[in-house]
Amino acid sequence: MTAQIAAYGRLVDDPQVKQTSKGTPMTLARMAVSLPCSQAQDGQATLWLSVLAFGKLSRTVQ
Repeated sequence: MTAQIAAYGRLVDDPQVKQTSKGTPMTLARMAVSLPCSQAQDGQATLWLSVLAFGKLSRTVQ
């Protein structure tokens, strides 16, 4: 199963570049996205995302 989302946030670590067993490049990046939240003291909550990209998109994320 795959999903596509659009998120605006900030990278929190350097992207990790690896290859699959078939040699396809892949990049793993961690991202923090601020969201409005009425229950938080400052009115915002942070959503932590792990982003995994393959092939040409992997090179773009790097």
